Amino acid sequence: MNDARSTQGSVAESFLRALKQRGLDIVFANSGTDFAPLIEALVRLKEAGEETPDFMTIPHENLAMAMAHGYHRVSGKPVAVMVHVTPGTANAVCGLMNAQRDHVPLVLIAGRTPITQAGSIASRSAPIHWGQENFDQAGMVREYTKWDYELRAGQSPSQIVGRAIDIALNEPKGPVYLTLPREVLTNQDNNAAATPAPKIISAPEPNISAINKLAEWIARAERPVIVTSHVGQDIEAFKHLAWLADTFTIPVAENWANCVNIAASHSMSLGENATDFLSEADLILVIDSEVPWFPREFSPSPKTRVAHLGLDPLCVDYPIRVFPADLIIPGRSAGALLLLGEALEKQNAGHQISKTEGRRKAVQNYRNNRKKTLQKQLADAQKNKRIQGNYLGACLKEVVPSDAVIITE
Repeated sequence: MNDARSTQGSVAESFLRALKQRGLDIVFANSGTDFAPLIEALVRLKEAGEETPDFMTIPHENLAMAMAHGYHRVSGKPVAVMVHVTPGTANAVCGLMNAQRDHVPLVLIAGRTPITQAGSIASRSAPIHWGQENFDQAGMVREYTKWDYELRAGQSPSQIVGRAIDIALNEPKGPVYLTLPREVLTNQDNNAAATPAPKIISAPEPNISAINKLAEWIARAERPVIVTSHVGQDIEAFKHLAWLADTFTIPVAENWANCVNIAASHSMSLGENATDFLSEADLILVIDSEVPWFPREFSPSPKTRVAHLGLDPLCVDYPIRVFPADLIIPGRSAGALLLLGEALEKQNAGHQISKTEGRRKAVQNYRNNRKKTLQKQLADAQKNKRIQGNYLGACLKEVVPSDAVIITE
């Protein structure tokens, strides 16, 4: 935007420009009277030929949040949702909880009931403008956001949008909440120059000394096992995990996975709910997993070493979460797995034939037995009058193309 239109106009126009300039290409919207200035600004910018985010009108806030969540999971991009003051925020809370737990960089934008009764073209003009105001509108979402703020008169929309997106994208990623008073949106913007975006927001890397210690433990272990739930959300980490598991013969259990972390056909894949295999482990490496097992059903032996690795291995947003831990390594999983592989190569861990061959046979036996069990369960399900989940899955497998994406909730 190099023409004069980029440096003048209303706060609402500058706000829309800032969203586009900071990489928010789509907004899933369910608006109300609070967003009239934004809708008018959107029309003006479109008529002027300026680029703006694409707005999709969604009939319910819960649906808008789910669509935004899915958009990010597919594209990897930050995303925005626009809702109507307090009622819209309340309707978005369930989706916001999901986004927070799944580390989605989502900007939840909510209108603010007009704060003036008179004196502005945007002052209160309907009875509901009194009834829907809160003392602390952001209070209902504060536990599920990394940051919340209200745009104020005289502030640069570009700076506020930039800070919101920077915080959302900073690891561990997560949602932020921004409220927009109607009076502020209608003001003339005297700070319309765009704020430069950081070219790189680097994720923290793990401590190399801790990685070397972990490599020593794995090299000495007879029966190491990796447990993960969502390391596969990072394609780089997905590749590193597959290589590490194969090269050093370390089986991988995907307990309560919310994505594909290792190919089911991988020789070291244990599949889900492999707690019976964990009971034999003398070292467990937990990577990106909030709940690696149910303590009421299984706990590692006191002699089993347990290490936790990930951007937030302690899950600090969880009020209570207690699992054994001999070593905790915060840091980006992709970088940690790469460094761990290099450290294990120095330990010559991939050439300890007596250990690796024994583990490979144990995993193969486990996979064979699991396959037989699943086949029997499938045969029983085919005879059942009620449709069973495993039978339905087998039917889908037969008809969907190889590149199909199946979503389950």
